[in-house]
This record gives sequence, C-alpha cells and structure tokens, in this order.
Amino acid sequence: AAGVPVKLETADVSLTASTVRLGGFSIANPQGWSERPFFALREGGLKLRDSTVFSDAIEIETLDLSGIELSLERSASGSNWDQILANLQKAVQAQPAPEAPADSGPTRALRAKLIAIRDVHVTVEINGVPWVSGKKELIVPLVEVRDFKSDGSMTEITGALLSALLRAVLDAALTQGTDWLPKEI
Repeated sequence: AAGVPVKLETADVSLTASTVRLGGFSIANPQGWSERPFFALREGGLKLRDSTVFSDAIEIETLDLSGIELSLERSASGSNWDQILANLQKAVQAQPAPEAPADSGPTRALRAKLIAIRDVHVTVEINGVPWVSGKKELIVPLVEVRDFKSDGSMTEITGALLSALLRAVLDAALTQGTDWLPKEI
C-alpha cells in the first residue's frame, strides 16, 4: 500500500489474549531519496476487544507504538512523505467496489479507542528549498490518536490507518520544528 518495500521482523499473535506484538517494522524510502528507512518501528503492540477478534468489525482498545525513527526529506522537487502518502491514497482508491448490495454497508470496519505513539525520533533533511537548508533532529515524546475509525476492504483500512498514523507523527514533528521549518513544508 505504501508503494515501497515494507518489512516486519517479528510478530507474536495471541488469539486467547486478543493481543498482537510487532518488532522491527519498517517502510523503505521511495526511490530517489536516502537509503535510510522512511519509517522504522522498534516495537508495537495492540489489545483487541475480546468479542471482536473474529468479527468483521474489529475494535482495538489500545495500540501502543514505540521507538520510531522517521526520516523526513524535502527538496525543490517535493518530499518523501508526499510520495508515501500519495501511494497510500492510490492503494485505497484502487480497490474495486464490493459486490455487495448498496444497503449492506462496508465489509469490514476497524475502530481504535487509543493509539499511543511514543519515543519518536525525527530526522528532517531539507535541500534546495529557499530560506532553509540542512538537517535537524527532533524528538517527539508522545503522539496520541483517539477514536480512529475506518471501513472498507483490508487494503483500504490498512491504508487509512497508516495514513492517519503518519499524518499524526508528521503534524507533531512539524509543530515541534516551527522555529526552523518553513510553513509551506
């Protein structure tokens, strides 16, 4: 969905405890940008509402992500995050319409009460943009997304969730870097 290689090193799923643990998740940078990953997650976990584990309407009580490295790169031709977000949007829009009757509603749904994103390290590198150039490191201790909702196919839901998480982290990083980053970034 991101249009670039995505890697997951470990996953531990417990259906009886309604939990999932992830380790070493990363999203590569689009072609033409640096070799470092666009996004890397050290660890993450989620707790599902027990009664929704095998349901088409999954409810996440908490999704906790920590140890994130985010590489934001901007040049006169655009940014790496614009490419990733555009790829996610294309993946969501490319899904064929379900064959279900119009009044039956979406085939799947995801609800997340709380998504906590902790210990975010952001590297911002800007080249070829008027008035600002260089590299800066930002640390965002906590980003929260509350009451996330998405309906549709699994690809649509995955794309919407990744997009919402990336946008929340981007917004937090750009807010923290207001003394250095241009507003149009």
